[in-house]
Amino acid sequence: MTINVPCSPQPGPIEEALGQDLEDALCHAIGELPTRMRQCLLLRVLHGLERQEIAELMRISTAAVSAHLHQARRRLAKALRHGDPRPPGAAP
Repeated sequence: MTINVPCSPQPGPIEEALGQDLEDALCHAIGELPTRMRQCLLLRVLHGLERQEIAELMRISTAAVSAHLHQARRRLAKALRHGDPRPPGAAP
């Protein structure tokens, strides 16, 4: 992953390093998500499945899929901001 800088035609070493750090942090944070939450997120983001398709595939309700996606995005955002993907109060 590279960070696109509109005024720069080619990403420099700083942009490439930051992009790799972000990618590494994101991969780590995704790996720390609970299994079902991670599965929902990956099916939606990587495979482009709709919530209904994910629900049918995983045999859960669309409401559960929506909840998993919402929580996954919140946890990932927090992990990328603070460097720790665990929910508040979780043991290290």
